[in-house]
Amino acid sequence: MEVQGIGSGEERPKFDFDRMWFGIIAGIIGPFIGFVVYYMINYFENEFWSFVDMLLRTGIYVPVLKLSLVANLLVFFIFIWLNKNRSAKGVIAATLCYAFFIVYLSFTGA
Repeated sequence: MEVQGIGSGEERPKFDFDRMWFGIIAGIIGPFIGFVVYYMINYFENEFWSFVDMLLRTGIYVPVLKLSLVANLLVFFIFIWLNKNRSAKGVIAATLCYAFFIVYLSFTGA
């Protein structure tokens, strides 16, 4: 009876980052990181939730959401440089979902 484990000669399969679902997840997380970076650069002296409240009260949340999508550009180019084209397609899909949501917010005034 052979015990499987360390030193048994079997290698764990490596995770393949070139998957569309991985790009979609990265494309969803990217704008959140972009939003936090925008907050830290411009409004760090305020509490985070008071910053969010100010965005909602003044109605400038749509331009800030648009600006936070720039983070997906960085994620997209990282996947392109690493030759992970399926993941890059996932980032584009997530960005398009965000874009439709932002257009909806722009026209409804919600």
